[in-house]
Amino acid sequence: MNFDQHREIPATLRLGQHCKSKRNELFRSLKVDPVDAISAKPTASFSCITMPSHPNLTFSSSSGEDLGMPLPISDDHKALSEVARSFLHRHDSLGAARATLDRAEDANAPFWQELADLGWTGLHVPEAFGGQGYGLEELCVVVEELGRALAPIPFLPSVLAAAVLANGAPNPTIAARVKALSAGSSIGAVGLGTSLTLNSGVLNGDAGVILGAGLADVLVLAVGDDLVVVDRSAKGIDVTPTKSLDPSLRYARVACTGVAVSDDAVLRNARALATRVARVLVAADAIGGARACLDAAVEYAKVRVHFGRTIATFQAVKHHAANMFVAIELATASTWDAARHALTNDPAKANQADLAAAEASVLAINAYIACARKNIQLHGGIGFTWEHDAHLYLRRAQSLSVAYSTASQAEAAIAGALEAGVERHFGLDLPAEAEAFRAPAREAAAKFQS
Repeated sequence: MNFDQHREIPATLRLGQHCKSKRNELFRSLKVDPVDAISAKPTASFSCITMPSHPNLTFSSSSGEDLGMPLPISDDHKALSEVARSFLHRHDSLGAARATLDRAEDANAPFWQELADLGWTGLHVPEAFGGQGYGLEELCVVVEELGRALAPIPFLPSVLAAAVLANGAPNPTIAARVKALSAGSSIGAVGLGTSLTLNSGVLNGDAGVILGAGLADVLVLAVGDDLVVVDRSAKGIDVTPTKSLDPSLRYARVACTGVAVSDDAVLRNARALATRVARVLVAADAIGGARACLDAAVEYAKVRVHFGRTIATFQAVKHHAANMFVAIELATASTWDAARHALTNDPAKANQADLAAAEASVLAINAYIACARKNIQLHGGIGFTWEHDAHLYLRRAQSLSVAYSTASQAEAAIAGALEAGVERHFGLDLPAEAEAFRAPAREAAAKFQS
């Protein structure tokens, strides 16, 4: 590895040994003996990560106990995460999500504008377009908390639209839309699984079922390798809300018939970027939900008594919880890596960024579905009831898995990238004072080799 050439912080380091200590932390939170838990051969390999630039990580669950590494890794990230969690708890986001199961009207959650006023809808948007000027990493911190609380708002599709439109040098027409999306006064949705055609400035075809389109004002639709931006109110646009496993996501089918599209509403070769960012945001949402499932399962296992002892003392339960933990940690590491590079405009790095996003998508969605199912199982009979919240997370996990690309499509993208020889290049972002140690280190290495 050439540390001079590769300055990015690697997302996955020190696999194996570090995971053993973190796995044991999980077992200690269950108040059981880690030795008992590993006396039998585990059903999956245990791998975990550390972030070398932030060694003092905090691992917290809803009860304040240590249960894994969330996306926030800096003090600012942690503070943002805590504020988001407090905000969503105060507005009973989970209760609002449950209410959408029985509510006929397709209305946004009442706390949407308050959330937008906090600046979160424009967290990743440059200040020139009314945003906060941060990056996709900070946005993913908020998305993770929204996923944990099953927030029934079109945040993910709207910030995705803003991210895609703000990337590069948008023209005045696009810039005005970005400002509205950033302020939360307008809601966006992105459709990537379309069969649309654009001929002589006229858009026709089926845009498919789109996440968040039921509440969207602005639609960003894929046409070949390009994206077109249209208003929902434009003549020829038909938006039909559809039933879905998770009604809070407001899926809707969009069809276009003779829709006029101006040249300044077309983003050339932007579909790949939209797909990449969409996969990262979905992965962040999935991590939040998966972590909530793990927290709920562990908390229940510590208090549910069976055969005169808590079920947390049963080895099978320990292994299920540990496997959930490991799946989430791997997804977290991959998502953080993908988030740091998803918005790159450097063609030389785009293939690596696409690969990282696809890997994050596969790991996170699969982890979410597995954790949601295992959470229901570990809760026993109560987990299968309508009154319990466990099924809400399974609904969200399954619905997110088809939001912008399926796991099989992401896996195909990974296979295609590897066949083409694409590899992730990692390196350490060393401080300036490290330069003083290079010459002595090289001399020592040369002496040792001689």
